[in-house]
Amino acid sequence: MSLTRFLSTLLLGLLLGSQAVSAQESNSDETQQLYDIELVVFARNSADAGSSETWPEDAGSPDMSSAVVLGRKSASTSPGATLIEYLPKNTHRLSAEKNRLKRKGGQYTPLVHLAWRQPGFPRKLALPIYLRSPQTTDFDQPLLEGTATISLGRFLHADFDLLLRPKYNVINNSDPLASAIPGHRFQSHRKMRSGELHYLDHPKLGVLIQIEKYEAPEPEPVVEEVPLEAPVPIPTTAAPQSPAPAAAPAQ
Repeated sequence: MSLTRFLSTLLLGLLLGSQAVSAQESNSDETQQLYDIELVVFARNSADAGSSETWPEDAGSPDMSSAVVLGRKSASTSPGATLIEYLPKNTHRLSAEKNRLKRKGGQYTPLVHLAWRQPGFPRKLALPIYLRSPQTTDFDQPLLEGTATISLGRFLHADFDLLLRPKYNVINNSDPLASAIPGHRFQSHRKMRSGELHYLDHPKLGVLIQIEKYEAPEPEPVVEEVPLEAPVPIPTTAAPQSPAPAAAPAQ
């Protein structure tokens, strides 16, 4: 092998090696990046919503056994659960969108509005977040229940597995056209971009979701207080005292 060819091969190897290291470092940085996730799940109330669909007799149920319950201590045994932080309502950014759904003349019903912060978990290590609506069926079950899983590969990924149950016990319904389907299942996967509002569609449900990179606020500069020095007392010169008068001689 000529010297020129050898040097070219060596240079190419060094270049590819540096690119691989840079890619690994970049992926590590992204994994350590925190993300704020917020979503709104809503039901479609139109009488003909999903009427053209063919639904299975039993859609099954989401696996919620390892899901992280936000806002309280989770039953999840994964150590990664401690890295997920529930975000309170005063941090929500999609409140305006949820209120617009409410004002659509009863066409939509918001079921879940939730926000949390988590690292960019790799796909195989991502933890599902438990979703549950406050609305219940007449069997006292959540009207909507399921999971949302956010992970990071080359892109952000959002996976949903939701079950929308019928609100009323249709077995006791005298309407012969009433559906006996135990529920509608919504399973969806979507690649995401941070900073964008995404909409996931289903004949009976809809999901609005937004993921933002979390940037920690800059710490406020600490101003050291310099203690004031105590004033140096100014010495005072005592006024000279007059000598005491001499005692009168004894008579």
